[in-house]
Order: sequence, then structure tokens, then C-alpha cells
Amino acid sequence: MSKALSDDVLEQLERSGLYAESDGRVGWLDDATQHPKNWPVRWKLFDTGVITLFVTVSWVFRTDRPPGQAC
Repeated sequence: MSKALSDDVLEQLERSGLYAESDGRVGWLDDATQHPKNWPVRWKLFDTGVITLFVTVSWVFRTDRPPGQAC
């Protein structure tokens, strides 16, 4: 049940650094600055740090262990 996308939708996708294939799948354009593979290294490091911090804090403060048990 494939439906052709309107020119407005295709234009918005392109502005966002995306493209639509004929079967409806959406992918990144190779030169899209929004694609994580094209981010500057400092952005990648910052995001990795935030995720690592979140996971570490979530693990330390988890509530699924018995009372009195150490981390």
C-alpha cells in the first residue's frame, strides 16, 4: 500500500537532511549535518558523556536490590 509523498513533504524531508525511497523508507542524506555520523567530535563526546553519566547514576540509585545490599 505505497502512497506517493507530496512535494511539500519531500521538501521538508530534504531540509531536514533526509530522503524518502520509493517504498516509503526514510534515510539520511550523505551530507546531512544533522546525521550523528557528521557531528563534530566534541558533540559526540558530550553526548557520550551525558549517556554514560545517566546510565551510571541510574545504576547506582536503582531500587531493585534488597535493603542493605551495597552497589
